[in-house]
Amino acid sequence: MNATFETPRSEMRTRMHRFLPFAQPTAAMCLAVIGALTFSAVSAAGTYSTGFEDPPFSTGSINAQDGWTATGASYEQEVVNTVAHSGTQSFFRNNNVVSGSFGDQPFSAPLPGGEAAGESTAVGVTAGLNQTEFSTWFRAGDTTGPDGSFVSLSATDATGSRMNYIGIANTDAGGLTLNAYDTTSNGFGNAANFNQFSLTGTPLDRTAWHELRVVTTFQDGPANDVVEYYVDGSLEATIGSWEDYYLDDPEQAGNGNQLYAVDRVWFGTRAAPSAYGFTTGDALGIYFDDFSLSASAVPEPATATLLGLTLLGCAAYVRRR
Repeated sequence: MNATFETPRSEMRTRMHRFLPFAQPTAAMCLAVIGALTFSAVSAAGTYSTGFEDPPFSTGSINAQDGWTATGASYEQEVVNTVAHSGTQSFFRNNNVVSGSFGDQPFSAPLPGGEAAGESTAVGVTAGLNQTEFSTWFRAGDTTGPDGSFVSLSATDATGSRMNYIGIANTDAGGLTLNAYDTTSNGFGNAANFNQFSLTGTPLDRTAWHELRVVTTFQDGPANDVVEYYVDGSLEATIGSWEDYYLDDPEQAGNGNQLYAVDRVWFGTRAAPSAYGFTTGDALGIYFDDFSLSASAVPEPATATLLGLTLLGCAAYVRRR
């Protein structure tokens, strides 16, 4: 865990005054340095986005369309032209058919160019990419009441090595509910805890479209990744990733307790309606539209600190002038 160190204002002033007589930056120099630091610290990689429109999507199974995969033929998933947030088509998923497998369930198209984001030591990571973001609009299939529908979304690699988790459920009489999970370690070789966080204090209107956005910032070292969950533009939770599970849990011993970079989103169904007291086969699922996935390089703590000190130095010089 990163420690936070505070410097008294008087000590900071002393340090700045010692530095400034030698540096004597001009306004142009300040802007140049700040620009260089910002450019080197924050850069965007590729972005994939789609509204599931034709072309390139036609109605029917999403498997093999525009880079998406869903090789399990029994799962109930398809591109439809009956409900849409924008345009005329959307992606439909429900949990009437579930399994404990990962690789044959629906995966989004990957990031362009084979890029993947994660900690610097993660398997398959693209050097420097340490943040990923995905967003989508969603709506209940059954707008009249709960039907046991449940679909989970996770940033993952092609094998289902999930680094975060958000579940969308139509199981509450009041509307749609969303729950996220992170993990905490109980020491290497011991089972990690999975911690649930509710993102909807009040259930969401099941007749309306809602926006979900998940931003994950990977930081080298254990127990310090940050995952932000936004619903309809509001930040509802800031929690950790699943890194503790991969680093310490005995279930991952066969994989060498390694971390994995992420480059796509998994749309999973592993709990049937009967798990929530509903009749399996009756779930009308969840519709998804206007999906986007991106990765970027964001400042490491040292770079962010340097940028902050540069700003302070320039401000102090201008004030002194």
